[in-house]
Amino acid sequence: MANINLSTGQTTQPNNPAQSANKYGLISSISILVIALGAVGALLLWKNDIEKKEVAAKTAYDEKYKELTSGKNKEVVDLQNRIFLAEDLVEQSKSPVAFNVLRAVEDSLVAGVYIDSYSQDKTAGSLKLSCVTDSYDSVARQVLSFKNSDVFSDVTVGKMDLSSEGKINFLLDLKVK
Repeated sequence: MANINLSTGQTTQPNNPAQSANKYGLISSISILVIALGAVGALLLWKNDIEKKEVAAKTAYDEKYKELTSGKNKEVVDLQNRIFLAEDLVEQSKSPVAFNVLRAVEDSLVAGVYIDSYSQDKTAGSLKLSCVTDSYDSVARQVLSFKNSDVFSDVTVGKMDLSSEGKINFLLDLKVK
């Protein structure tokens, strides 16, 4: 039989479950897509914010480091490095004679001269020091300081060269009295 519409007004179609499911599925998919894009955008903004904070923190750290290692503070850092070196060497040798020699080396070190390596020949009574400094004047003052010491009888300067950082590396051979 044929479908004849006898109504004079607007008629509504009966709800088709397939059409309503498609309609709500499309809305749900678009909503999920918008939420996912919003989350990705938020994560990108958060990442950029973290990177900016990281750069700011690194800059602040570098400024504070320069402040702490300049001027008089440089001498404090130098002293602390020497203390750490002396503690390590005392632990290695555990000898009162070696400790007195180390104390004499520490007392004779000139500001700005750093010990890079240290070796002691107990049978020959000598020390070999590899030192690092910024100027030849510091090298000369260091040699003079060891020569004026009551603990060392002979000071010999060995190989001297310039490092890639512009520092002067030099070897000293010290004879213990």
